[in-house]
Amino acid sequence: MKTTKLRAAGFVHGLDGLGNQNFPQPKSKPIEKSAAEYLVEQASLYPGEITVVALGPLTNIALAIELDPAFTENIGQIILLGGAFLVNGNVNPASEAN
Repeated sequence: MKTTKLRAAGFVHGLDGLGNQNFPQPKSKPIEKSAAEYLVEQASLYPGEITVVALGPLTNIALAIELDPAFTENIGQIILLGGAFLVNGNVNPASEAN
């Protein structure tokens, strides 16, 4: 089996992947459902009141719509951090990494 050398990018997001912020360990347990299921549930419980802030790929939003097409009517708003499209991204130290 051919293996490749690990190429880490700690210089981008820190050695912990979170900018070396040293966040405390969580005090609660993870929820027992997918992110998409949770989004659908919360949007149904609080129609028009939930804002989703999407900082990465929009897969969970797409899955939420597939699970419940009414999600598009129940969600209050979606704010997203978009990346580069048809241009080079992350080309200087101040670039965002999406």
